[in-house]
Amino acid sequence: MTGLSAKQRTMIAIEKRQRVADALDRHPEGLTSAELMESTGLTPSELSHALDSLSRFGRVERVWRRA
Repeated sequence: MTGLSAKQRTMIAIEKRQRVADALDRHPEGLTSAELMESTGLTPSELSHALDSLSRFGRVERVWRRA
């Protein structure tokens, strides 16, 4: 994202978070990280950042489970 203004980077970050929130709204039972990545097209790093942000604001609850 080099060459983008701070405003552009912020808008991209907001859009990614909204994609995650929308996907979760469609699946109130929850989704795995793999399912969220497939649904949103985000990379693991992008998804992690989006979930961290949404979690800080109380929008999502992350549940850690081992297979």
